[in-house]
Parts: sequence; C-alpha cells; structure tokens
Amino acid sequence: MSGFFHDETLYGKTLPIQVQFLSLSDERSAMLDITYERDGHFELTNFVTNLDRKIEKTQVVKGHFGQIVNTPVGRVRVTPTNHFDVVEHQPIHVLRTTMRKAIEHYNNVEITLADKGAEILNMSFNDVSQERAEDVLRMLIDAYNEAWLADKNQIAVNTSKFINERLQVIENELGNVDKNISSYKSANLLSDTDEASKLYIKKTEENTDKMMDLNNQIYMTRYVSQLISNDKKKYDLLPVNSGINSTAIESMIGDYNSNVLQRNRLVMNSSTSSPLIADLEDRISKQRQVIGVSINNWLLTLQNQVKSLTSQEGTLTSKMAQAPNQASYLQSISREQKVKESLYIFLLQKREENELSIAFTAYNTRIITPPMGSNKPISPVKRNILLIALGLALALPFGIFYLREMLDTRVRGRRDMENLDIPHIGEIPHMDASVESWTSKLLVKLGLKKLPQRLDKNEVVVKPQNANIINEAFRVLRSNFEFCTNKFGKGAVTMVVSANPNSGKTFVTMNLAMSMVIKNKKTVVVDLDLRKAATSLFVGRPKYGIANYLNGQGTLDEIVCKYRDTDLDVIPVGIMPPNPTELLYAERMDQLFTELKERYDYIFLDCPPVEIVADAAIISRHADLTLFVVRAHLLERSMLPEINDFYRSNRYPNMVTVLNGTLDTYKSYGHHRYGYRYGYRYGYGIDYGKS
Repeated sequence: MSGFFHDETLYGKTLPIQVQFLSLSDERSAMLDITYERDGHFELTNFVTNLDRKIEKTQVVKGHFGQIVNTPVGRVRVTPTNHFDVVEHQPIHVLRTTMRKAIEHYNNVEITLADKGAEILNMSFNDVSQERAEDVLRMLIDAYNEAWLADKNQIAVNTSKFINERLQVIENELGNVDKNISSYKSANLLSDTDEASKLYIKKTEENTDKMMDLNNQIYMTRYVSQLISNDKKKYDLLPVNSGINSTAIESMIGDYNSNVLQRNRLVMNSSTSSPLIADLEDRISKQRQVIGVSINNWLLTLQNQVKSLTSQEGTLTSKMAQAPNQASYLQSISREQKVKESLYIFLLQKREENELSIAFTAYNTRIITPPMGSNKPISPVKRNILLIALGLALALPFGIFYLREMLDTRVRGRRDMENLDIPHIGEIPHMDASVESWTSKLLVKLGLKKLPQRLDKNEVVVKPQNANIINEAFRVLRSNFEFCTNKFGKGAVTMVVSANPNSGKTFVTMNLAMSMVIKNKKTVVVDLDLRKAATSLFVGRPKYGIANYLNGQGTLDEIVCKYRDTDLDVIPVGIMPPNPTELLYAERMDQLFTELKERYDYIFLDCPPVEIVADAAIISRHADLTLFVVRAHLLERSMLPEINDFYRSNRYPNMVTVLNGTLDTYKSYGHHRYGYRYGYRYGYGIDYGKS
C-alpha cells in the first residue's frame, strides 16, 4: 500500500485481506491492484502476469468478499482477515511471487556461531515486515525440530525391525532346544540330572556365565558384520543398540547412520549424480570398510576369549570322566538353552528401551531468546548517511583536485622536469601576493580562480634591498647563472628563449639583468624579438632601435636606452621591420656583438619562441649560453622530450632551464625542500623589515 515516503508492506496484524490465486501454479507470478469500495465490494485493476508481460491493464473486474471472480490472471478469491480495516477507495498493490523467488528471499537467513567452540547459534533475518521476519525465524526452528524428530524416529524404527526379526529367529531356535531336551529324556527314561552333575555345574558356573556373554556378543557381531558386507543394503541403517560391547564401534555406527540419513534425504530431493550425494556415498563406503575391519578385529578378540574359557572348561570336564554320557549330553543341550534364553531376554530388554526412546523423544534445540525484531529500521541508518555525506563533502574537493592533476598534461613543477638532461638553474614563483594562502592556491589549482596578471607588465620587480620571495628567487637564479657563465669571461652573451609565447622570457630577462646591475655588473638587454618587441615596452618603445642599426642607420650609442633611473641598458627594436628574419643576417650583426662584448659584462638577448620562427636558430650563432624559460601550467609535458632533444643535439649553445610561474611558495631544489623563509616573512610586495 502506498505510504507517505515509501510503500507500506501489509502482513500479519496489518494485513486486512487475503487474496488467493486459484488458477496459478507455483512457477507463475502475478500482480494486481485491489480497491475496496463499500459493503464488502471491491474492484480489481492493473493485471500483470509473469512480471514481464502486461495484460489488460485497463480492464476492471468487480466482486465481493468470498466470491471467486475471473480475471486476466486467472480465478481470484478475496476474503477479509480478522484485522480487516481498509480505507475506501485506497488501492492495495498485491504481488504473488513464484516459489523459487520466495525460497531465494528466505534463503537470506543468517546463522552464525555465538562463540567459537560454543553450541549457541545466532539467527537473523532482514525483512521490510518485522512480524514476517519473526515468523520466518520461528517456522525455521519448528521445521528443524520436526526434521530432527523424523530422522531420530527413523533410526528407532529400523532398530525395532531388526530386534523383532532376531526375536522371531531365537524364539524358534529356543523351542527346538526345549523339544530336544524333552525328547532325549523321554527316549532314555532319564529323570532330573541336576543332582548328578551338581558338582560340575558348581565349578563351571562362572565360566558358563562368561561364555554366554561372549557368545551373545559374537552372535550380534557376526550379524552386524553380515549387514556391513551386504552391498544390497549398503544404504540401510545399522542397529545402534546391537549389543556389541565396544564404544568405538557403536560411535562409528552412529556417525555412519547420520551420513546414510543425510544421503537418503538428499536422494529424495535430487538425483544420485549430484556431487554432494557422490561425496556422501564415498564417505559412507569408507565408513563401511572401517566398521567392517573394526568388527572383524573385535570378533577375533571375542573368539580368543571363548577359546580361553573353553580350555578352562576342558580342564574341569576331565575331572568328570566318570559321569554318565547322558549327563554330558544334557549339559551341553542345557548350556545351549541358557545361551538362547539369555539372548532372548537381552533382545526383549533392548526392544523396550527402543520403544521408550520413540515415545519420549524431545527436541534437541532450546530457544534462548525468541525471535523479536526492532521497530527501528536497520537500513538506511541515519548516522551512516550523515557520515557518507560528510565524507563526500571532504573527499569531493580533493577528488576534483586529484582528477584535475591527473588530467592536467602541462608542466606543474620541478618534479615534471626531473627526467631532463638539461641543467636546471632556477625557479621563479608567480609574483601575485594573493596566492600566498593555501586556500587561494587550491582554488587556482581547482580552476575556480584564475591567476591575476600584474597591473604593470613593464616594470622590473627586482630591486635593491628587497627581500621578498621574487627577489630571493632571482638572487638564487643569478648565483647559478654566474656559475654557468664564468667560463665565458667578460661579454658573455645569453639568449633567452621559450617553447611557448607568454612564457615570461621578457620578465625573466629584465629582472635577471637588473639583478646583475645591482651587483654592479655592466649589463645590456637587446630586444631581438623583432615581431613582438616586448622588451622595448620597458623603455617606452622608441621608434629608433636595433632594426634601424641593422639596416645601417645610426650608431650603437644612438640606440641604447636607459631603463628609468637605473644603470640597466636596453636596446629596443625600434620600428618593426617587414623582413625580421633577413635582417638578422645583416653584416652589422657581428659588429654589434663585437662592440657589446667590449662595453658590457653581460649581454642578454630577448628572442622569439623556438621552432615557431627561424629567428632563434639564427641568433644562436652569436650566443654563448641559452636560457630556456619553461612556464609552469602552460607548457605541455609532451614537449619536454623535444626540448631535451635540443640539448642533446646542441641546437642551441649550452642550454640551461628556468622554471617560471610556479604556484607553490616552497619549491624543491634537487630533492630537498627549500623555501625563502629564512629569518623573515616573504611574500610578493612584502619588503624586508615590514610585518
């Protein structure tokens, strides 16, 4: 029945009506909706059969309680229960499942040991109906008890049959012995010979008692041995109270009977080709062999004891050599009579014990806690839902970050460049102060925030007496750069290139050059990017520059500009030429570098990106060192092998790399973390001494 949040299952005390599908077999399923109208009348709609083929969902069948009505799913009868309480015109959805589906559902009963080595079982069953779950557990226990009683009684019935058969045989044999004694005495006119053989009987009484007990055991042992050796009865039960005075054999017979019962029960519900039945039959066969060997050994032991008693009896009998032959004959017959009488009484006693066990057999289970469910649902658990929601809330951002990192094919940091053969001399962090906090960096990495651009792109950030992170980064770069250029002496020419536009070549060039000027080194920056002229913007992009010089106009002094009020010299492009590549082959190019090397300690060439145009390859013949700028989060990692090939093929002289625009404040040089916090706080725009 439809509820507020979910459908409500009607069962037991909540079940108002009972619907019987009279025409359907156990292998067919069906569904329908029933709506109670009034005065015992109802309406059936939405008929479905076999749960996969819809039939006449628009057909309506009306009837009243107790009436058998014909529907598309067969004959149906609806009757009210003792808990009938239905709201009028409220539909109830009725589902009839197949027997197979019902068995699959109830096979979900969980049975576990309460403790290892204990004999207490915990049984549980989950269902949408608490009352139905309790009934399932209760009926399961009852069914087990009934099955156990049936197995127990079956053993007792077979034992009773065996005892009755043996009683009939012994009764006939005992009657024959009595007739022989009576006939012998009548034929020989003998009276009671007890007085004549009193002395012998007195002396042999003890041996006779022992002999009778041994003969009983030998008789029963041989009979059980015959049953074991009879292959036609290999799946029949063996008598439990057989009179064999051996606890080991009795225990083996008990285990054997349990396996035979289990095998016979499985054969009734399955075929003999089942692997489980084959395994049981193999186990039964092995048990029969073990029991047969044990019985034969026990029979040999009993026979040896009989031989010993017979030998003792012979010694006593020799003393009766003078006794009449009739007495000896009667004594032997009397002994046989007593043996059979003793065996007959023994079997009568066992029959009574077996009948008592049948009459007073009790269940072998005891319910400690009756089935009792909780009114609270076990699923879904509110706490688990909250924990899952909290876990997702915590894991989702990191999952997105991890996914973006995995899908990001660009260079992210120094670790991505570790496999390059090119020497790495420095790492320049992004110069925005707002990404100092870890939250801002996380937002940038997640793509939720963009890297801000510098307000003044044409300003050098390296300044004297400044200890912020960007200045410290360029100081480290300057130290490594000097180490690489010491071998070239005065006038070392360094070309600065990159693989992508907007990699920060001009930014690195100008600031590295300024760091050399701060160290009182005469430095000049030549803007040889004749197509973009980014360096020229730092000096206002004058109309007279290197392009004019290479065309034969003016002198070197006329094209050199000062960057603001510093000692850094800059040679701009001037007017952008229409033929930049041909201009780089001009004869005055060699003259330019000859004059620059005489005047300056360091010469920096701001060049176009490699492989896009041929300019960088032309300029490389004048350079001593190539500073390759790799912009983090811009260059594709797939281009790193190509850059490594530049180094291996010596396409550009003495290549070194600089990683520009990294996001992390702390960066790793080699494999050790090295930051710029050393006795002071760092940050973009934070000067030394400021809090």
